[in-house]
Amino acid sequence: MGTTVTVRDATSADANDLSRLLMQLGYPTEPHVAHERLARTTADGNGRIILAVKDGAVCGMITTYCLRTLHRPGDICRITALVVDASVRGAGIGRLLVEEVERYARETDCVRVEVTSAAPRTGAHAFYLRLGYIDYPKRFIKDL
Repeated sequence: MGTTVTVRDATSADANDLSRLLMQLGYPTEPHVAHERLARTTADGNGRIILAVKDGAVCGMITTYCLRTLHRPGDICRITALVVDASVRGAGIGRLLVEEVERYARETDCVRVEVTSAAPRTGAHAFYLRLGYIDYPKRFIKDL
């Protein structure tokens, strides 16, 4: 019998795990900074940081934020980060996390889930395509 993976919202006690997972995603972040960003992300009720837990250990994370829109009949739920610990990749944990975001988006009357992924992350692109997302490749940004 396999081990069950559960999902739950991150708490301030998860700062070390958030830091570890962000490092694996390529974003070195000290635990105290992860703690501050967790508080900022969830403060207004529109952001969530969801963790996957296996055998009592955090093994994945997805972050999401609901954007209010005027031009659509509902809001947009944006996945802002997704990472699964290298030791358990390929076990369906990423899919589980995305499914939780989609469930949450429906529950909060969002009409779309969107995600951006850097051009070199071709493995992530293939993952999202397998989950039914479409490639919508035009985006403009300006770092401030």
